[in-house]
Amino acid sequence: LNGTKRVKKMKEEIDGVSVIRFKNASNYLAKYCNAYLPISFYFWAKKNIKNFDFVHCHDFFTLQNIIVAHFCKKYDIPFIVQPHGTLSPIRQDAKFKRVKTLFIRMFSNVLTQSKYIIALTEREKTDIINIDNPLKGKIRILPNGIRTAEFENINTVNLHEKFSIPQNHKIIG
Repeated sequence: LNGTKRVKKMKEEIDGVSVIRFKNASNYLAKYCNAYLPISFYFWAKKNIKNFDFVHCHDFFTLQNIIVAHFCKKYDIPFIVQPHGTLSPIRQDAKFKRVKTLFIRMFSNVLTQSKYIIALTEREKTDIINIDNPLKGKIRILPNGIRTAEFENINTVNLHEKFSIPQNHKIIG
């Protein structure tokens, strides 16, 4: 929910999907550093990952992906990684650059052991190849799905007028 309030339900089913949540060791680290330290996730994965046919890992810089990659390899479960742009040079040079560089060096096996790596765009594919060229054969481009019909009859709005922004100022959405 936010830096102090958390979802109380640890297990529930949403639209036919089982959702399991783990308490975080530090909500502060989760909110301000994007560092999720789920208590008991390691033991849950050790016990349960072998019951899956396939695992989809989101993001790259997570403890969960390291744990999942380890147990998927151990139990011969295929997994994919979808970095969602986290491996782009801009994102790597942003917050915590040294930590991210070290993470890539130490845990590149998460990428090399994955069955596939899902990139959203050709640019993201290039960024991943620049990290490690042999990954090229694992990368598949799968753009985010958008129902374009929902945007066919949208009224345009002059944001400069609406928010009293001078016309010579650029607006980036």
